[in-house]
Amino acid sequence: MDDRRSPPPLSPPDLATKQQARVRQYLATALDDPDPLRANAAALSCDLMELAHRLKTGVDDAVDAGLHAFNDFEKLAPALNAYLRMTRQIQSFAQLDCQLANAREAWPRRESPPARNPSAPPASEESGV
Repeated sequence: MDDRRSPPPLSPPDLATKQQARVRQYLATALDDPDPLRANAAALSCDLMELAHRLKTGVDDAVDAGLHAFNDFEKLAPALNAYLRMTRQIQSFAQLDCQLANAREAWPRRESPPARNPSAPPASEESGV
């Protein structure tokens, strides 16, 4: 028989505090990444996570304050659309991070892919395309 039990549910303020702490933890870890692109993409993602959390809190407060009729929710549509755009952008940053991590693994003998010579023509000009 399994004696493990689920922890008691957290209250919304406790969940928000825990979520914010995890975003700060992710940011601190990300900024230590030696790849500047990964570090900055993750930092931007953290910024969006904080903004999205604040926006969601505002929407939740509006609903709690008495928005119950369907027509009332139309007032929230711009905020909900902004929230969805933020979450899609966070997802894009996560996908970029995975792609960059996989690219780094593809270069096992180097810390990062070889740098492109800034004075060299772009790849499309090199190939004559």
